[in-house]
Amino acid sequence: MFDQYLYLTLNVLTLLLPLLLSFDSRVAFYKRWRYLLPSILLTAVVFLVWDAWFTSRGVWGFNPDYLSGIYLGILPIEEVLFFFTVPYACVFIYACVQVYIPRDIFGRREGSISKAIFLFTLFLGAIHYTRIYTSVTFLALAMLVFILRWVLRVKWLGHFYLAFIICLVPFFIVNGVLTGTGLPSPVVWYNPHEIIGIRIGTVPLEDAFYGMLLIMGNVAGLEWLQNKSVKKSKT
Repeated sequence: MFDQYLYLTLNVLTLLLPLLLSFDSRVAFYKRWRYLLPSILLTAVVFLVWDAWFTSRGVWGFNPDYLSGIYLGILPIEEVLFFFTVPYACVFIYACVQVYIPRDIFGRREGSISKAIFLFTLFLGAIHYTRIYTSVTFLALAMLVFILRWVLRVKWLGHFYLAFIICLVPFFIVNGVLTGTGLPSPVVWYNPHEIIGIRIGTVPLEDAFYGMLLIMGNVAGLEWLQNKSVKKSKT
């Protein structure tokens, strides 16, 4: 009976603690909801279109044994919720890093880190152009990093990288379960012809960079809306 609510339960647990701690007096994350929620919604729309496209092509799919049976189009409701609960939790971690670790510990190394991510993802996306999950994910991330770092020249990437490293811990726990850790079969399966085949435990390598793309997009939206509001208040 519980199995069919496994994915839904993971969504609830992902959101629960960050939501409760949003009212912490020091971080006061709730005050940033007016910037965060539009960013999450817009990013979710993009990723849901992508998700539906890949699902229809058989790039990945979902095990009905672990689903409630409620669907939004071709996607299970749990998958839809994923693009709201995970970004909320990870951007909350980013906000905590900004408050509790205000000094950018990467400093000047942020540029080198961004360059390494850009070149690595561009290279893998290009050489694996026949594997659609690999190519789309890596090339999209390379493009986003390039735009943020060298076109828009944003100043928050150092904090983002630190926050993302922290996010990887709960990310691999949740995605580990989704990809079959401790289960007879995975909640989410992947077409082996559309991924490189390198896994961290049960998690495909692509998932980590897909997660970075998702969270970076949400943080970019949050920061843009917040900066726009600040500039408007000064005029």
